[in-house]
Amino acid sequence: MKRATAIVIALVIGLVALGLEIRHELFYAGYDIFDKFHVVKVVPEPGTDRYAVIHDYEHADSSTRVTAIWIKTGEVPYIGSTDPVVGYPIVAWRGTPDSLATSWYKGRLVVTPPSNAALQPNHISNCYFEEGTALLCYESEFVDIKIPNP
Repeated sequence: MKRATAIVIALVIGLVALGLEIRHELFYAGYDIFDKFHVVKVVPEPGTDRYAVIHDYEHADSSTRVTAIWIKTGEVPYIGSTDPVVGYPIVAWRGTPDSLATSWYKGRLVVTPPSNAALQPNHISNCYFEEGTALLCYESEFVDIKIPNP
């Protein structure tokens, strides 16, 4: 009987530890495990180890697909990578990746949207939950927007 009790206790402890690990992964991984990522372009900043990585990004909470940009350092992802990204994007665009031009100028990312883009500074989540096919949301602390000539 003592052996059966020990086995049950060990099993319960193991299940609790597994549950805590799953909870940690779900809530503290730095991204939603249901989000989907696909690298479409990488734009390195000249002379540094920083780069902008542009994803075709499916935001699970809103069921919205956007073009999203993160600034990262370290190992550069390969085009086509579906590895998740930790953190939050600095740009979300309700359009296709090829319709945005991206470059660097004096340490800042410069994004040039189409002339019909509706700009939403400092409200990334608006691009997930508001309707609009030409909506560009961005964090002005990190990104400069270049308005194209009509």
